[in-house]
Amino acid sequence: MNCKSIFVSALLIAVAQPALAATAEVVASGITFTPADITISLGDSVHWTGLSGGTHDVVEVADAISEIYNGGFQSAPAANEFTSTFNTPGVYYYICSPHVSFGMRGTIT
Repeated sequence: MNCKSIFVSALLIAVAQPALAATAEVVASGITFTPADITISLGDSVHWTGLSGGTHDVVEVADAISEIYNGGFQSAPAANEFTSTFNTPGVYYYICSPHVSFGMRGTIT
């Protein structure tokens, strides 16, 4: 096998490899999510920390002004952390239900 054939074979193998999913980190602190708005790739996950055993939660809502759970992702009561994976493209809106009146919201694109 010559050098050109080896190079082409290696290139085809590299291109054929699926991208590894990433995990974006979001911290709940005070009355904010940091970062509040993130952009991820299809198949990536978002991991929220700082939920403080139920002081904060993560609740998907229908749009940027909604305050009602829409049946999507939701952290468990009294959770300290929560992770959700996003396999469908779109914009996802979420809130901290105890602090939504203070503007504790976020978006995932």
